[in-house]
Amino acid sequence: MSRAAGGRRRPRPPRGDRGASAVEFGLVVPLMMLIVFATVDFGRLMFAQIIVTQAAREGARAAAVTGSEDAVDTRVNLAAEPLSGVTAGWSGPCPPDATPTVTVSVSVVYSFDFVLLPMGDISLTSRGVVQCQG
Repeated sequence: MSRAAGGRRRPRPPRGDRGASAVEFGLVVPLMMLIVFATVDFGRLMFAQIIVTQAAREGARAAAVTGSEDAVDTRVNLAAEPLSGVTAGWSGPCPPDATPTVTVSVSVVYSFDFVLLPMGDISLTSRGVVQCQG
């Protein structure tokens, strides 16, 4: 038996528990890593949705002010710069004599793919509507 300073005996761990903490660690770590990576993927999804929404707003504003399809596409692509593969569609230019009740809309679509979760692609869409500046 081993004696510590002062003459006291140190209790020995029971022999049957050797390696139990390593086994528990091995069981818990994969679950914790799955939770961490799922949280990161969900954060990426929310970030992409915010970017798509902002791009739709910017595109709708460009459509109302300029009335040019090229200007709408350029503005949407600039607003959605962190994402690649964003597509935009719009309702057409504002008429020259537009009243405040006439609106123009731009729809933006982005295909999001998860890194860890085997859920396949998710289509994120957003629509921006702005009154014509007539």
